Amino acid sequence: MKKSLLFASTLEQIELQGYELIEKTWDLYGETISNLDKDTQEILSVKTHYEQIFTDKGFDIKYLKFKIH
Repeated sequence: MKKSLLFASTLEQIELQGYELIEKTWDLYGETISNLDKDTQEILSVKTHYEQIFTDKGFDIKYLKFKIH
């Protein structure tokens, strides 16, 4: 699927560029958000309009958090 390819490509670029990967999930709402750090939990406690649209259609929401040095 194209969307998974984009996510995988972004992960690859994070590694190639030597960026710091902080959080990664292929299915944000299918996993326990409580496993994430407290700041991220707070941010993700509000689902965006588009996240709601796509989760209603059965799509998984992917999530990356990384730091560019």
